Amino acid sequence: MFIQILSGNLVSDATYKKSEGEKSAINFSIAINFNQDHVEYKDFVYWIKTTDEPKILEYLKKGTKVVVKSDFFKTNSYQDDKEITRYRTQYYVADLEFSNNQTK
Repeated sequence: MFIQILSGNLVSDATYKKSEGEKSAINFSIAINFNQDHVEYKDFVYWIKTTDEPKILEYLKKGTKVVVKSDFFKTNSYQDDKEITRYRTQYYVADLEFSNNQTK
């Protein structure tokens, strides 16, 4: 079983893609600072019940510190402009918490 818990700051404001179905996706990325010389970026998809304007978007703003629990991920590949194969991994959010230690 895969379970990963990651903590970091949002790189930019989250985006919401409303779908026709029961669930729609909120997408966001976080920066994880392991030390001064090592930062990793992770992309997340948070599936929620479809609504016109989800309240949680008010809180998923650039710089917000979050703790994310993921139990599934998907890696896709694509060709860039120079025909080099690149990979992108998206983690699916199982649980999301806002950290009390806000740093800006």
